[in-house]
Amino acid sequence: MTGCNTGRRDAFVRRLGLTRVLITAALMTSLVIASGSALTAAQVPATPTPSAPPYLYHTQSALDQVKAAADDPVILKLGTDELRSGDRVILNASTAVLKFGDTVLATAEDQVVFRLILVETYQGNLYCLLESDMVTGWALPSSILSFENSLSSLTTLIQSDPQQAWGYMARGSVRLAEGDMELAVLDLDTAIQLDRNRSLQYTDYGRIQFLRRENQLALGEFTESLRWQTKGNQVLGRSLINRAAVRARRLEYDLALADLDGAISILQNEINSLTFRNVQIGSGFNRVYRNLDEANLVRGDVQLALGLPELAEKDYKQIKTGAALAAADTSRGDYLTTQKKYPEALKKYDAAIKNEQLFVAAYLGKARLLEINAWNDASTGQPPRPEKYLAIIEMLQKAVDRSPGESGCRKLLGAAPGSVEARVVAATIAAYCRIAWYQATCPHENGRDSVKAVENARVAVGLTLDQDPDALNSLAAAYARVQSFDAAIRAQTKALKLLPADSALVDAYRSRLSRYQGKRTFQETSPSARVRS
Repeated sequence: MTGCNTGRRDAFVRRLGLTRVLITAALMTSLVIASGSALTAAQVPATPTPSAPPYLYHTQSALDQVKAAADDPVILKLGTDELRSGDRVILNASTAVLKFGDTVLATAEDQVVFRLILVETYQGNLYCLLESDMVTGWALPSSILSFENSLSSLTTLIQSDPQQAWGYMARGSVRLAEGDMELAVLDLDTAIQLDRNRSLQYTDYGRIQFLRRENQLALGEFTESLRWQTKGNQVLGRSLINRAAVRARRLEYDLALADLDGAISILQNEINSLTFRNVQIGSGFNRVYRNLDEANLVRGDVQLALGLPELAEKDYKQIKTGAALAAADTSRGDYLTTQKKYPEALKKYDAAIKNEQLFVAAYLGKARLLEINAWNDASTGQPPRPEKYLAIIEMLQKAVDRSPGESGCRKLLGAAPGSVEARVVAATIAAYCRIAWYQATCPHENGRDSVKAVENARVAVGLTLDQDPDALNSLAAAYARVQSFDAAIRAQTKALKLLPADSALVDAYRSRLSRYQGKRTFQETSPSARVRS
């Protein structure tokens, strides 16, 4: 599978025409814990100690440490860097590991970027509890580096040994976490050329291809990542979910279910083998539980796609964490909408918002119900009243306001397929895209805002890497509304090029392109014209 992807990677890299920027900086030289007492070199072990804490989350004092963050937020100092609970860090060497007791849960070959949860002393050694979207475990302070300094330090490492694949792979992972897809691709491609036997580079490449909707390439990358994984059931379980999400998007439901069955079995066994202290199971504070929830969430979605709501309900009822519960309720609402059970769908969307007020997709679902209501007016021969358009725009604005925004969403672009974070990204993009469309094309003047339409559409296009026809379609309509017809023609031409040749929207896209070429704006005739005409 690697061979068939390499040519596409090379073409992509050549098309970028970018060069790497080399930055020099000093590496970390000292460690200081939050109390202010310095750790000397003798106190910081050079290699992992025989045993990390044999539990995850936490002694009560550790929980208190997190809760007290508002009073004394700094929990670890690395040189001049002051780190707080929730700050991002990286593993600073290819030999760095995450442990649970004597068990290695993951290595820096599997995952590089983490969030620091807390710092705790165990048997005289200081340990940091780290969490990514794949795994949770303990690492020594000497094996981590502040995310803020990671690019410069990894560049220094690459300069000292340009043939070391891990440095490129780690820097690519950092750039992916920053939302810099173009430079991430360059680094990951270099890492693969130097050493094809590392799991993380394929995982990260797969995430980028998933975001670009290059589903066949993403499937190949995730399959290759599974081939080279070194240790840890948490990582293996998450990787199977990644591949299942791609297979579900490709409508390969039986294969997706097989991957999800494997992931759920692995993650459940992993939970049974670990010890958890002073934490309510299903609190959402531990990644292994959240990954299990997301596996059940994706499996439930697949069952709905197969028209099996009873089986889907069994999967959704296994979910414990708040954000995944909100996602499940939104999926229920979406399914009920397709079944034209609109009052029941609205209840599910409201339940999702009650569980997680920032779950953007639930607001999109409610906006869709408002569109259907307005379309029902139009289908009787009566044009929708202005207030119905305004209600749709108001609901979409709520979705935008409760989203992470452009900068926050960019940091989540590399989220694991099937994860709650990936759903938030997709919903945020859709919210910007849809509100831009209405602001540009609403038949009622008081619903239009041409300047905001351009701004919002540009956000959607940027977050989809200029590769989404729907976002470009909205941008073209917005440009036309501000009389920038040349820009509208370029955006609509690209949207048409990206649209599948057999799409039902081809004629509509061509019709709009003709309007823009004739220097005419597009105006809706119904609240669903964006996708229907």
